Amino acid sequence: MAKFIKVPTTSGAGVVGETLIPINQIGGMAAVSTGAGANAITTLTVSMTTGKTAGVTSGIYVVVLSAPIVAPATTATRVADMIASFNAALTANPGGVVSTVVPPLTTAQAPVAQSGQQGRIIITAQPVRNQFTSAVFTA
Repeated sequence: MAKFIKVPTTSGAGVVGETLIPINQIGGMAAVSTGAGANAITTLTVSMTTGKTAGVTSGIYVVVLSAPIVAPATTATRVADMIASFNAALTANPGGVVSTVVPPLTTAQAPVAQSGQQGRIIITAQPVRNQFTSAVFTA
């Protein structure tokens, strides 16, 4: 297991950043969606342990995943996808230092209709992923 998970963020203004969360200090995670339909915003709260190691502060990280939610996804599946993304990052990169969280998929790629085609498959639309808009630690 890696020592940190990296949460890449992109703001509406195009500012790109990243937040490193120490894995060995994660006490739990909970996700919730606020708002309705396609405009719902999903928030994951990562609670940190109570500072059993010198220099570690207890607190929470709040990670926000922006709208839109595109059908067939729902707010419930978005919450499940958010937690699955973080759990996948937690178990990835054994022996490594950093594992990056990949945001949930918004729209899957669209290949050309299958008509017995072999070899290279033409893709008509690339996959689209939502972006984390913030990942903030609060003590």
